Amino acid sequence: MPTATPPKVSGIPVVSRLSPSSVKEQISTMEEFLAPPAPGHRYPYPPNGTCESASHLGYSVFWATYAVFLLSSLFFIFLASRVEKSLRLFHYITTTVTLIAAVSYYAMATHSGSTCIPTPHDSADVHAYRQVFWARYVDWLFTTPLLLMDLAFLAGMGWVDIILLTTADQGMILLGLFAGLKSRRTGHGKARWGWFVMSLVLFLYVVGLLTTTARRHAKARGGRVRKIYDTLGFYAVSLWCAYPIVWALGEGTRKIGVDAEIIAYAVLDVMSKAVFGSILLIAHMRNPETSVPLTGYWNSLVPEGDSERARLLAEDDDEN
Repeated sequence: MPTATPPKVSGIPVVSRLSPSSVKEQISTMEEFLAPPAPGHRYPYPPNGTCESASHLGYSVFWATYAVFLLSSLFFIFLASRVEKSLRLFHYITTTVTLIAAVSYYAMATHSGSTCIPTPHDSADVHAYRQVFWARYVDWLFTTPLLLMDLAFLAGMGWVDIILLTTADQGMILLGLFAGLKSRRTGHGKARWGWFVMSLVLFLYVVGLLTTTARRHAKARGGRVRKIYDTLGFYAVSLWCAYPIVWALGEGTRKIGVDAEIIAYAVLDVMSKAVFGSILLIAHMRNPETSVPLTGYWNSLVPEGDSERARLLAEDDDEN
């Protein structure tokens, strides 16, 4: 029988059937492409280059930090179960922070959420790269505004100030991401410091709001609130000041390796999220005046006047 001529599209022959061997080869190639690198693998990127990447130590730190955030989330959920639903604002926010951080570290531990950025090399024939984990910036984009909201609600700031605070913070993170993903090759390296400086300006603005406006509101609340805010605020700001230093030593100038950078960020993240959240929630339990009750529709969709439905919901909450 004569062999059928493959159909043509715009004069180009289209293969209508692939041989089993060809399909097998393509599947094998795709599996190799999608397979994550083995721990400690110093994969070339591209083939004639080299990428400074995390080793087995770095990925082990990712897994350990993931476990810490997961356990912290369970601990915060337990603490939330011990207070009334209307008094769980700080518990909701803090638990969300650690859950997001856990997801981020899981992504990085499973060889996701990173890319290799061009860096300078002594030899012009070698394409050098450094692994940058953009997943941590996604983490910070969501978690740092929530941490700031913890402090803002504790101090009693108004919504306008809270919006300014969180917007500036998210702008700071995005500018930091642009700096981290900027090529460090000749002619491009200086641009990343421009992004870094702009991010630093917003960071100083955030710190300024926390040390002036927020502190005045905390003072106005009086009692133990001011002391607790001063303690937590100083603790948080001190830790946050270390982040740009780590960035400058790691992604900025490559003075420290990828593993050292991972360890530094992991310690800072645990201290500023899990430990910070624990201190806040324990202080909240011991000092009722720090509470920010969730009232009205924030706590229940029961219309005012529907006393019977409100009574049934209250009984259900008491049983739980």
